[in-house]
Amino acid sequence: MALDFVERVKGFILSPVESFNKYKSEEFGEAFKYYLVLLLIFSVLYGLIAGLGMGSNMAGIPGFGGAGMGLGMIIGIIIFFFIIGIVALFIQSIIVHIFVAILGGKQGFTKTTAAMIYASTPSMLLGWIPIIGIIAGIWAFILEILAIREIQEMSTARAVLAIILPIIIIMVLVILLIGFFLVAAVTTAGYY
Repeated sequence: MALDFVERVKGFILSPVESFNKYKSEEFGEAFKYYLVLLLIFSVLYGLIAGLGMGSNMAGIPGFGGAGMGLGMIIGIIIFFFIIGIVALFIQSIIVHIFVAILGGKQGFTKTTAAMIYASTPSMLLGWIPIIGIIAGIWAFILEILAIREIQEMSTARAVLAIILPIIIIMVLVILLIGFFLVAAVTTAGYY
């Protein structure tokens, strides 16, 4: 298992297209086990860095990056990020799969989820490191496009749209929501 895990990590980071094609026919359970190991590594490392105060408010969460936390708080952070990582995977996969289906993806939801798992490799392994985590996140974003293209058997343009359209729509909705609240605040401020 350990050698297979290292082989997968190396493949998804250094030769992703070949690796996506190699693993695209495997059962979802295998991909999900791989993700759980990645997520555990990320959660433990992030929890230790945040809990020991080695970062400067890395997550934007009050209390992170201070003089250090107790063991209970560190374990709490690890559990929190592990649970959030699982939930976020499925929410992201549902959203992306809607666009994959609209744009002609040929495989089902579990294949989209597997693509998102494989593509998350760099951000899960390096995302807990300030600055380097940003580079890993960009590489993971590119891998999402490649993974969707290969695993869902789509063109590159359609894979790009399947990944980018949800982001654009969410950004537009957030901007509209902020605008609505600003207009509401300005309008109601005159009544007081």
